[in-house]
Amino acid sequence: MKKGLKIALWTLFGIIVLTLLILANNKWNKSIALVPTIEITEEDGMSFLTDAELLLKLKRAKLWDDNLSFDSLKISEIEAFVANLNEVETVEVFTELGNKWTIKIKTRRPIVRILPKNNSGFYMDDNGKFMSVSKYPAQVLVATGLDNLTINDLSYEELINNDSLITIKTTDDLYRISKYVCNSSFFNAQLTQVHFDEEDGFILIPRIGNHKIIFGMAPSDQDVEEKFEKLKLFYEEIIPYEGWGKYTTIDLRFDKQIVGKKN
Repeated sequence: MKKGLKIALWTLFGIIVLTLLILANNKWNKSIALVPTIEITEEDGMSFLTDAELLLKLKRAKLWDDNLSFDSLKISEIEAFVANLNEVETVEVFTELGNKWTIKIKTRRPIVRILPKNNSGFYMDDNGKFMSVSKYPAQVLVATGLDNLTINDLSYEELINNDSLITIKTTDDLYRISKYVCNSSFFNAQLTQVHFDEEDGFILIPRIGNHKIIFGMAPSDQDVEEKFEKLKLFYEEIIPYEGWGKYTTIDLRFDKQIVGKKN
């Protein structure tokens, strides 16, 4: 009899606890949703999106406001909306107990800013995709001479949303060069611009010195690595003795050699 009474009491206790949890959960659901906890992971310290800007975008999209109840949050819609923002690479949105919710974002990492004629320019990120220029400019390589990207009178929106453009030969090569430079602390500090020329291919413009570096094309990652290794050797072994003003051009297009043209 005592055993049966204990079971009955524990069962009653469980029902009471479950009921209280349901009531508390309903109370939370009907209460006002708190301001979300926003966690933004930035690449290379480049800030493209702030907490305040994200909240403003959500308000304008009518996905959140100060008086929205917790059970009215459209988590999947919010996540889809944030995922489509120009600055965002990945996003995760989830709720917690106590009408709390969190937005976790990883921003995209631009590696080069492309400046064609008659266009305000756009970035290419480290996945080879285009993105519009943020109001917070990224300190990356600037690419010029790629006016073929505006062929067929593509609009700005069509241009940055057309990832198939990565298959254009010059854009593909630019991606390899820019990614290498962006991932190299040495060359990221040395180079400021890359220009495409129909005759010589890609030409690199250094931060120091009046010379230009004829890089040529970049058909593979191995080709890019070999050329930059030659250039680094030139900077470390030749420039310290010859000086920055000795050469007008440094040509990397020839296999296993560097051709320098002196003043």
